[in-house]
Amino acid sequence: MPARRVSLIWQHAPTLYAPARYRKACSYEVYIPAKLAELELSLQAATAGVVSDAEQVIQRLNVAAEPSLVPLARLLLRTESIASSRVEGLQIGVRELACAEEG
Repeated sequence: MPARRVSLIWQHAPTLYAPARYRKACSYEVYIPAKLAELELSLQAATAGVVSDAEQVIQRLNVAAEPSLVPLARLLLRTESIASSRVEGLQIGVRELACAEEG
């Protein structure tokens, strides 16, 4: 099944705990991606070789620099967590996050 867009109607929901504009009926579109299991994926030999080389370099970097990369890894994880929470409509400031992390 190829990817497709589908038009749907959001039903009026007077009991929904949300601002009035979100409880109104409206039309919207959803994107339904193709199932990954149905896709035939293949890499050219040269591309697969480059990916393999990159994996090996990253493994060597992780082994050689592991202790010094831990603070960077924590920072990147926290940054990604904040960004994904914003996508979901949740927001937390850096100060609140630091206080929560410290307990």
